Amino acid sequence: LYTGDDDQWKISRSELTPFFYKYDFSKLDDRMNSVCRKHLQRVAKKDHGEEELLELLLTMTVDLLCQCLYRCTLPWDELELLTDAVAEYVVPGTAKKGKFPGNMSSLE
Repeated sequence: LYTGDDDQWKISRSELTPFFYKYDFSKLDDRMNSVCRKHLQRVAKKDHGEEELLELLLTMTVDLLCQCLYRCTLPWDELELLTDAVAEYVVPGTAKKGKFPGNMSSLE
């Protein structure tokens, strides 16, 4: 948001700036720590810590967005599906391409 330079990004940045200056993000510290800890512990137990870094970070980011912005904790299978969809959109060469229920695309 803060690095975009086209007109739409400038408008969005201008509209959202008061939120970023007035919101006390330290209120989210416990929730953010909990989300990060949950995923790091999961990776440490699963495959002895061997996981694709990009996938781990994307999963954590999607979970942080859901829990911090939307106050929504998704079940693991739904979080994984949403992360896969975002991965396909952001990284078109992802190995999980096109594996969505009902033959849906990542955008659907």
